[in-house]
Amino acid sequence: MKPIYKYIIGLVVVVLIIVGYVFWVNSSNVPQPSKPATNNNSSTLPVAGVGSQVDIIPTNNPTSTIKDISFIKLSDGAAFDFWVLKDTGEIYYITTNGKVYAAKRGDDVEISNQTVSALNNIDPSLDGKKVLTSFGDPNNPQWGVFDVIDKTWRPLPSDILQASWGTDGDQLIATTRDGGGVKLSFVDLKKTPFEFTTILRGFNLSDTLIKFEAPQTIFVTEKPSYSYSGRFWKLNTKTLDFNLLISPQRGLWIRWNRENNAVFKFFPENNTSFVSDQNNNNEQKLPFIALPSKCSLQGNVVFCFVPENIPLDKSFSSTILPDDYLKSKIYTIDDVRSYDINTKEIGVPFNNSPQAPFFVDGKNPEINNNVLYFINKFDGMVYSADLPAIHQNEVSTSTPSQ
Repeated sequence: MKPIYKYIIGLVVVVLIIVGYVFWVNSSNVPQPSKPATNNNSSTLPVAGVGSQVDIIPTNNPTSTIKDISFIKLSDGAAFDFWVLKDTGEIYYITTNGKVYAAKRGDDVEISNQTVSALNNIDPSLDGKKVLTSFGDPNNPQWGVFDVIDKTWRPLPSDILQASWGTDGDQLIATTRDGGGVKLSFVDLKKTPFEFTTILRGFNLSDTLIKFEAPQTIFVTEKPSYSYSGRFWKLNTKTLDFNLLISPQRGLWIRWNRENNAVFKFFPENNTSFVSDQNNNNEQKLPFIALPSKCSLQGNVVFCFVPENIPLDKSFSSTILPDDYLKSKIYTIDDVRSYDINTKEIGVPFNNSPQAPFFVDGKNPEINNNVLYFINKFDGMVYSADLPAIHQNEVSTSTPSQ
C-alpha cells in the first residue's frame, strides 16, 4: 500500500474517533437535580423573590391541550414543614430549628423565636390552629403543641412515645410508658394537668404511627421501611376489636393527607399506589406511581407529584423505596398529575421536563380553596399554585419567568 493511502486511512480513523467522542459527550449531557443548599442564601432553583411568580411556559407540543400554570414562592427561607390556618387562609411554616413564621407577600413575620433541637415531624390540627411536634431523639422523642393563635408552646409529658390528634385540637391519642409496657390513651389538653384516659393496655407494637377517625376508630400502621414488612390494623375504641387490614408487606407506606379526606398507600414490592377515603373505604388503584407524601385530594380529584426519574425495576436499580426518599438520599423530578376517581380521567397540569431549569420535588401537598400548597425539596421553600380546571392531555413545562 502506498504511503499516501496509509496516511489518508489513518486520518479518517482519527476523525471518526473524535466525532464519536463529541457525540457521546453531548448525548450524555442531561441536567440532573442536585442536592439543595444547606443555607437560605443559595438555591438550586432560580430565585423567584419573596411572594414572586415563577411562570410555567407551556410546551410546544401541538397535539397537547395547553394549560398555563404558575408557582408562587411564599416563604423567605427554607421550611421544615408548613400548614394552612383554615379560617383565614394564612400560611405558616416552621424551620428545622423550630422557629415559626407567617409567610407574607412582604417580609415573613416571625411568630415564635423559640428553638428546638432535631425536629422530627409536625402534625397540624385540622383547622390549623395548633401543631403537634416531635423533636429530639427519634427513639425517645419529646413532644409539644404550638398554639398558632396564642403564639405559645406547651410541652407534653415526657412518657409519651407516639401521638396524633383525636377528635379536635383539644384531644390527642397517644402511646405512653406503662410500667414495663405501653398503653394507648386519649389525652385531654383542656385539663391542667393533662388528663389521660386509657383505651388499651399492653399496646406493645413498636415503630408505629396512629391515626384517629371519629367516632371510635384508631388506625395503626408501622413506619415505612423496605428493611422489614409493615402491617396495617384497625382498632375499635369501644369494643377493642383489633383487626389486621393489610398483612405484612415489605416497605408498606400509608399516609393520610393533610385535609384528612383520603388515605394513600404505596406498595414498593410491586410499585402500586392506592387511594381510599379517610375511613379506608372505597379503595381505588391509581394509574401512576405515587408516594403518599406527594398526594392530596380535592373533591373527587387526586393530585400527586409523580416522580419521573426513579428507576423502578429493582434488577437494574440500587434505589430502595421508600427509604432512600424518606432519608433524602435521592431527590425526584416530579410532574403534577390528576386523577378523577369518578370519571377515571387523567390530567397532567404540570410537566416537569428534565430539560427545564425549574425542578420540582414536591412534598406534603395541602389544598385549600382550590390552591395547592407544597414544599419543594430542592430549595426547601413553600410554594403555591392555583389549581386549573383539569382536562385530559393538558401539559405544561416549567421555566422561570424572564
